Amino acid sequence: MSSRLLNFNPRLCHDPKFQTEDSFFRYYWVSEDSFHEFKGAGLSFILGIFGKNHPYYSSFEAALDNSKPDNVKKGIGILKSIKTEI
Repeated sequence: MSSRLLNFNPRLCHDPKFQTEDSFFRYYWVSEDSFHEFKGAGLSFILGIFGKNHPYYSSFEAALDNSKPDNVKKGIGILKSIKTEI
């Protein structure tokens, strides 16, 4: 699981499944099930290695506050940083 997570394919970010619009902006969202799978696995992984009080955990949790592709990219960046460290 951990190697799969650390080598996560960011296809989730490149193919947004949902789109909403208002009068000024168009918003893209990734698939909710894939997003929550990624977020849950990431938090569990970080918790198991570093604990809940580590900055990686709080950064990952804060970065993934919604399923916008840019937020998933932030989470991937945090995981890449962890991969480099371990």
